[in-house]
Amino acid sequence: MQKFLFIIFLISIIGCKEDSQSPLLSIPNNGYETKEVADIISKNCATSGCHTGNNPVHALSFDTYELMKKGSIGRGLDDSINHGHNSFEKISHGDEPYGGEAAIPFHPEESLMFRLINGTVDEPLYSMPYLRQKISNNDIETIRQWILNGAKNNSGEVLYKSNQNSVYVANQGGDKISVIDPELKLVTGIINLNFIPNFIEAPHNIQIRDDYVYVSLIASGRFLKINRATNEVVSSVDNLVYPGMILISQNGEIAYVSKSSTAVGSYQDIYKINTLSMTLVDTILIPISGIPHAIAISNDGLTLFVANLTRDRIYFIDTETKEIRQSITLSNGTTSEFAPMHIYLNPDGKELIVSCMNKDVVLIIDTETGTIKQSIPVASHPMQMALSSAGNKLYVTSMHEPKITILNKNGGNWSVTGVIEHKAFVMLYGVDLSIDDKYLYVTSSNQINGYKPRYKIQGMNRASNVCVIETQSNEVVKIIDVDSYATGITAR
Repeated sequence: MQKFLFIIFLISIIGCKEDSQSPLLSIPNNGYETKEVADIISKNCATSGCHTGNNPVHALSFDTYELMKKGSIGRGLDDSINHGHNSFEKISHGDEPYGGEAAIPFHPEESLMFRLINGTVDEPLYSMPYLRQKISNNDIETIRQWILNGAKNNSGEVLYKSNQNSVYVANQGGDKISVIDPELKLVTGIINLNFIPNFIEAPHNIQIRDDYVYVSLIASGRFLKINRATNEVVSSVDNLVYPGMILISQNGEIAYVSKSSTAVGSYQDIYKINTLSMTLVDTILIPISGIPHAIAISNDGLTLFVANLTRDRIYFIDTETKEIRQSITLSNGTTSEFAPMHIYLNPDGKELIVSCMNKDVVLIIDTETGTIKQSIPVASHPMQMALSSAGNKLYVTSMHEPKITILNKNGGNWSVTGVIEHKAFVMLYGVDLSIDDKYLYVTSSNQINGYKPRYKIQGMNRASNVCVIETQSNEVVKIIDVDSYATGITAR
């Protein structure tokens, strides 16, 4: 009983107060687009004990537009305790690098700020304003319209400007691409890819080349070309069967598209697409049916490396004649004892690096001789990999353990030199490095709903996150919520 009274006392002295609000500052509208928007935010968000002052909840301040723009950090990840938007967490918040943006311009329904005031989160207690009367429907609509029109400032500028180094995340269960600003470490844009109503089209792999992003949609059989400046789809190649991984040639004019690892049935074909005309110009066949999923290409563009996921074979294929130059059989060639999931070519072109999800190893293959040089054990069910620009450091995600295995090359040999673990890693999938190799980005696919975000959205399954890791320290410096079942990610 005494503990209960103490809790009530704490709520009374440090909770959000009904009658307290931050006054408008000297700058017009606190930097917000209109006085109406500024008044709503000031009266309901930037109030004493909440998102104002020197210690705002989750470091998210609404005092000014510029402070709101920085987003939040310091949410808790431990769902075994009451980690809602409450006063007690405010006392100790800041221990976790978990946070995100308040609003995503042009996308109110995907903006946490709007979701919370509109009550579209699973836990009613978390609706905003916290423990206070709900904002009027008129005010909610005002905020919705403000975000829908770009969440602009008092100079008419859209909330976030495009960044030429943006990171792109394919949300396979949500038909959306999340666009992450690498400097702010926030989701600053969304590309909706839902062409067919009430149908999940499953954006899977995503690749950057110059001014465009290329995406495969597994379920609807599409290969998309998206303008990075406008986030608009400019062209599509349709009627493909289970398109999976994407490989863009050195000159950017050819895209090779393999089969998804989830494809139903057996296949032999790799699509060859002209990215300028966005037309299917050819198919390359492997000799034995299976799932030709993992692909890589030689530096001169003359050899395509293809791994048959279900038949434990790796082929070296001439891209001009389509002849099989070499075939490597990992097991008996009729089963998937190894299941080569992803393959990468070292920048010097001398080594093929293969993650084998059933064997829990990474293979190093000599591209000249076709021989396996090393078989290196890694964490369970290795998935995608990220290779440093110099080709001497490798990061391997694992789906069945919350681990990223780090391999380094010393001389001619690779060895495991470290493991990154974090409780935010939930069924890791995609991974990529920033252009300067300073940050590693990984997706948690959350296929079996083990990850529970702080503010779970109604009706969303497999809510996913992206973890940003500083490669010098191997520390997770930001955890960002994205949409459903995040898989592919590209940062360079």
